[in-house]
Amino acid sequence: MNIEQICGVEAGMRLLIYTIFFTLFFPIICSSEVNSQESKPNVDLHAKLSVTGEVKKPGRIKYQKDLTVLQAIALAGGSTANADMTHVTLLRNGKKWRYDLTNPAHQRLKLYAGDGVIVAAKPK
Repeated sequence: MNIEQICGVEAGMRLLIYTIFFTLFFPIICSSEVNSQESKPNVDLHAKLSVTGEVKKPGRIKYQKDLTVLQAIALAGGSTANADMTHVTLLRNGKKWRYDLTNPAHQRLKLYAGDGVIVAAKPK
């Protein structure tokens, strides 16, 4: 006696069952593994963030765990003489927030990979 006779399932039917199973459940299994890794911080070792505006070396810098907005500006060469540190914009997930970096609490603001920091120019 073989498996088909015991289970009453022919080879063609078994193939159909496997196809349906993998079509329905394999994407769910794979996506849950991907999502669990995406939720972990600092997975991407090549992650970057951008610092632009009134900084000496505007551009992208390497993301580091626990990097603050003030440290990111320092990594971008520091602010220029024309920088208005009371008007620094953080871009995160398509939203904008303004911070006054003369406020010590705002200086400790943590950044994440993909963030953008824009240092405004002093008003004329």
